[in-house]
Amino acid sequence: MNIRGARLAALLLLTVTALTSGGCGAADAGKEATTPARPKQSTASNTVTVLIEIHAKKGQEQQARDGLLNAIQTSEKPGFLGSREYGDLNDPGAFYAVQEWKSIEAFRQHMADAAAGDFAEATSMLSEPPKTAVLRTIK
Repeated sequence: MNIRGARLAALLLLTVTALTSGGCGAADAGKEATTPARPKQSTASNTVTVLIEIHAKKGQEQQARDGLLNAIQTSEKPGFLGSREYGDLNDPGAFYAVQEWKSIEAFRQHMADAAAGDFAEATSMLSEPPKTAVLRTIK
């Protein structure tokens, strides 16, 4: 297991902030954007979705991508229901993960467990600290 990748995944969840806008719209110039189908979300009222955004340093895009994927796949996360990862077609260094958790408590416990790692080393391939937003479905 790649320790650096596992730490990156755990540390991606440390900063809970609003995401900046961007990365949305048509994938290619001149093409019309389409609205994707809504992701399936658990019907339990206490589930939360976590949106993670990372930006790689120039030349370290592959390391950031691999670190994100490895960390999500290999780290232990009680209460974790699933994740989908994305790369931005307009920015090869931007990556996103959309995770679903059983509860905000499960997510907070994971963040507390993740705080023990070396943030500087685990995120050294990133151009800025990871951004996350904790979301709940609105009706």
